[in-house]
Amino acid sequence: MTVAEKSIKSRLAPTPSGFLHKGNAFNFLLTWLHVRLNNGTLRLRIDDMDVHRAKATYMEDIFITLDWLGIDWDEGPFSVADQERFSQIGRLGRYQEILSDLHRKGHLFACNCSRSRIQAASRNGSYPGTCLFKELSFELPEICIRCKTDGFNKIVLRDISGNQSQFDLPIDMKYSILKRKDGLPAYQLCSLVDDIDYQINYIIRGRDLLGSSIFQAGLADLLGPNEFSLTHFHHHPILKDKQGRKLSKSAGSMSLKHIRTQKGSREQLFADFSRWIGLPDAAFSAGELLSVSKSMGGRTTHLIPT
Repeated sequence: MTVAEKSIKSRLAPTPSGFLHKGNAFNFLLTWLHVRLNNGTLRLRIDDMDVHRAKATYMEDIFITLDWLGIDWDEGPFSVADQERFSQIGRLGRYQEILSDLHRKGHLFACNCSRSRIQAASRNGSYPGTCLFKELSFELPEICIRCKTDGFNKIVLRDISGNQSQFDLPIDMKYSILKRKDGLPAYQLCSLVDDIDYQINYIIRGRDLLGSSIFQAGLADLLGPNEFSLTHFHHHPILKDKQGRKLSKSAGSMSLKHIRTQKGSREQLFADFSRWIGLPDAAFSAGELLSVSKSMGGRTTHLIPT
């Protein structure tokens, strides 16, 4: 089934752990553009489970940025105050339900390895499965819960045109953590469960998250009946800084908060985005992006950077 044959539903999924950067803006605009071109539904889902890094000022920056970009959405919080109703913290019971089911089916194992121990045991820094057969108690202090992934081979993902490709799980995604040592569910679990529960079927991510998509598809197969296998993915190129490094909130990349203070910065950002997706003429607002894109074919999938 192609995107054009189904009602698409996608999401913007920022994290309030730093000020958003240009790469975030490009991802948001690309997702918004394709949803609007295909008359789909767009949900704002703020990934706020990492309570140790989330801050109110970063949460506020999300809403300011979306307003500055001219992006609208159909579901989820519409203000900082509204986010409390949609916080992932309120879904802890749901995530624990999934963890308990996976545990009962024998898909999890406990691990007490430290980062230094993993580095010492692995040439490439990836977790080598040290605790896989130790049968450590899940009730021990200072343990994380990992997923048994040895069967995650030939995972099928669909692109946004519906074409299917097979992938093996990247080595750095083997035995991914589903519950952290602080007792909170990990990103890989929360993201997948939210996408299933909110019926997301169209995900645009950076290429650095291809491994996450593969892992989450494998994990979805373990959960039982769900429609995650029907999800259409696109993994777009990653924006880099002048030194060739991926833009990152944690690396202190130039924030959109700083860019917004510069005269003409929004118009320049839209012009850069227009070139990125291959428009023949620059658009200088979200409305112009949609208008120009419609003139090039409307309900198509050709506006994808490669």
